[in-house]
Amino acid sequence: MNKLWVLIISIAVAGLTACGFSPVYKEGSQVGKALHEIRLADPTSEIGFKFLPQMQRKFPQASDATINMKYSISLAERELGDRNIVINAHMSYNLTDLRSGSLITSGQVSSNTSFTSSTSIVGDMINEASRDHALNRLAEMLAQAAYHEIIMKLAAIKAN
Repeated sequence: MNKLWVLIISIAVAGLTACGFSPVYKEGSQVGKALHEIRLADPTSEIGFKFLPQMQRKFPQASDATINMKYSISLAERELGDRNIVINAHMSYNLTDLRSGSLITSGQVSSNTSFTSSTSIVGDMINEASRDHALNRLAEMLAQAAYHEIIMKLAAIKAN
């Protein structure tokens, strides 16, 4: 059965490439070029310092950037049940043309994650490590969501 799925997927991929399908953000496309022109603002918070490297992997930083991305991330933590802690994150961003200062697009993305706190003797160290790991996951999820949203918005702008 697995060989059948491999064959089906191979035919589907071959069909997509034969019909001229290519990703909207591929190297050399208008959106792909715009992604390389984005300069990310410096972080201002703990989550921002975790978020920035995630975004830098997605947006290669060019020395001649023409678009500035400012972002703001807010966190809200709440206990859920006995020892579970949920962290909700909300990020808003603006893409601005560095030459004219005009707003290109803006948006918002949200995500959440959780971790379990410990009541052991070394609980504080475990809790801090668990929270730090949860914030890393959250930064990655926010970066992924923002990246995809920005691609779609830039594609819509470039299409007009």
